[in-house]
Amino acid sequence: RWRFVAEELETARCRLEDGYVVSERDFLGELPVPLYHAALQEETPDLDAWKAGLSPAWQSIVGDPKRFVKSKEVYLMRKQLTDLEGLRWCRQLLKTSFAANKISNLNPLASIVSLRSINANGNPIEDLRPLSGLAGLRELTLTDTLVTDLSPLQGLEQLQELFLGGINCLSLPEGCRDWSDLARLPKLKTLSVVGLEPGLEALKGLRELTVKVRPSDDLSGLARLNKLHRLSLFEARDASFLEGMSGLRELS
Repeated sequence: RWRFVAEELETARCRLEDGYVVSERDFLGELPVPLYHAALQEETPDLDAWKAGLSPAWQSIVGDPKRFVKSKEVYLMRKQLTDLEGLRWCRQLLKTSFAANKISNLNPLASIVSLRSINANGNPIEDLRPLSGLAGLRELTLTDTLVTDLSPLQGLEQLQELFLGGINCLSLPEGCRDWSDLARLPKLKTLSVVGLEPGLEALKGLRELTVKVRPSDDLSGLARLNKLHRLSLFEARDASFLEGMSGLRELS
């Protein structure tokens, strides 16, 4: 899966202890060619000057900026970060997790079109608009965030897995999300949510669904998800809807 290029062997090595991975990969097999070249054509600034302008926390994470910006995976869990400025020039980044920080602004991710997976769990994020242009995104985790508007995700046609809900979401008013915003995602197969808002039954391509059920939730609409293979329900009290789910293979 990983393709190392001879001239990059000095920098193409794992740095897991620093929270990031550097390696060479065949992007042309993963990313549409126009997006790939667009990501490479934007002029990169003086990286040493860029690093000097970062917060002390980011400076310690980045280390050698010329090597860091070639990272393919960056893991930043529980680093007490308040921004994502340290990722702004990681234009080859495929996967990042910055769970359990204090990040509210996703703008630095807007031009990283190579991204395939983002884990933003446990951050005070409300606005998903910076992600609207990440056409190659396949997995997105937004549990324990403050997101209520899913409409910026409508154009992410490669999105396959979406994880929502969490402690913060339990206090949000019913009807705050319109799941029909996700009905235009042709490859969405896995969804994890708190509560069954109107429109969820429109996601007819779902294969796996996890729901934290609220007392007021009407589960009857689940019977319309005829492609559903795996269903996990937490705190469900009524199972009568299962009679119409002949394709279900796994229930928990």
